[in-house]
Amino acid sequence: MGISPLPKISAPAVWTLDREELNHVLKPTPLLFGAITSFLYAGAEIGIGSFLINSIALPDVGAMTPHSAALFVAFCWGGAMLGRFVGWPILQRYRLERVLAVCGGSARALLSISALSRGYIAVVAVLLVGLCNAMVVPVVVMLSITGLGPGTASPRR
Repeated sequence: MGISPLPKISAPAVWTLDREELNHVLKPTPLLFGAITSFLYAGAEIGIGSFLINSIALPDVGAMTPHSAALFVAFCWGGAMLGRFVGWPILQRYRLERVLAVCGGSARALLSISALSRGYIAVVAVLLVGLCNAMVVPVVVMLSITGLGPGTASPRR
């Protein structure tokens, strides 16, 4: 970081909001719903990651040791990374709401398949959830900043 070019800051920036601006930001807007969605998403992602090893190690699912099951966690996070790379052109082409609905519905379906099946079908289904979840964060952020003012980017709608 020491060698990267950073902007010079000559005076401390003071950012103040008057009452009207504060009310605009805090009223039920996409930003509020985006914050709630991000909180729920983080809980779901952490929950999936926490239970992943234990569920794969079950005798009727993956039938392996926890150490071997832990190796599959890399596939889940790798799927999330792959989903971000693959998702970029998708976000350029399709409406954000549709992408979010498809990814959320797919993750729900894959979790249902994983919960209701046994063996490697259950393992592959739960690992593919990472691929679906990868698109949730960028879409929620872009939808959350909609209408906040001229300092925000305009998402593709």
